[in-house]
Amino acid sequence: MSSPTESKQEVDRLARLFTKALFNLHSDSTASTTPARISSVITEEPLSRSLPLALVKASIGFATAFDDLLRPLIRTIKSVLAYERIKQLQIEDPELGLQGFVELAEHDFRAELKDAYQASPASFKLKDEDGTLNALHPSLNAAFFSAVAIALGLGSAADYHRTVALTTLKLDGGEEALEPDLREAYTIASLVVFAVVGPQKYARILAQDGVTAEDILERLKGLRGSGEVLHANALSLLEVISRDAESQSARGRSEGEVRNILFQGSVGVHGHAIIRCNDEVVRDTEANTCE
Repeated sequence: MSSPTESKQEVDRLARLFTKALFNLHSDSTASTTPARISSVITEEPLSRSLPLALVKASIGFATAFDDLLRPLIRTIKSVLAYERIKQLQIEDPELGLQGFVELAEHDFRAELKDAYQASPASFKLKDEDGTLNALHPSLNAAFFSAVAIALGLGSAADYHRTVALTTLKLDGGEEALEPDLREAYTIASLVVFAVVGPQKYARILAQDGVTAEDILERLKGLRGSGEVLHANALSLLEVISRDAESQSARGRSEGEVRNILFQGSVGVHGHAIIRCNDEVVRDTEANTCE
């Protein structure tokens, strides 16, 4: 049996994988070990359906690697926190306990996320040479971390994303000028999280700052004509989000209904439509319907 220290280090490392793996996606050490480590700890629980990664990837244009990596990472973090590994940790290192472990993971998460959002685009361009979004841009990575962590109930994600959202929607009360590249990255990051968590939860993230769902709706409308979102696929996602948020406000739709609507008519990076059929994401190139 491993020592308490070794057990703690192993569980801690695995629990923080989802914040580190994407930053180091092209690192030789991470690329070669991540699949093996993930496969050794994931359980057979169903894939989380709380993160519509297909919509985000199709609308924003992320590489397939994000989809392939994030899904097992979500399963991994859930299994580490909820199943045998955390139970074993509590037995072998009772002084740490579940709460101590969560606090440790959140501390590291906050550091990772803060660094990501504050990264300067001067050294890390938003777009690649061919004009497509750089899937490894720190702010875009941080948006995925926010979405994953919010789905897992880690409050620190909302804390850091709130700053970005307020800046994006120009609700922070400041007039500080951001570099255009960073401004657009923040905007797209906000759209990603908005699409993933849904309008109601997004509004709750900003509620403590006195921001209402109506405020968000008005700001989203303003973004459409601001010229700050230049990437075509991001503009398409902005249209879908703002239109459906407006529909929800007018018709009182439930969060679940709005999340389903977000899939309707979203055009993927290859021209495929992404639709939702009985809580399953379906790619249909012609009929655009559920069987």
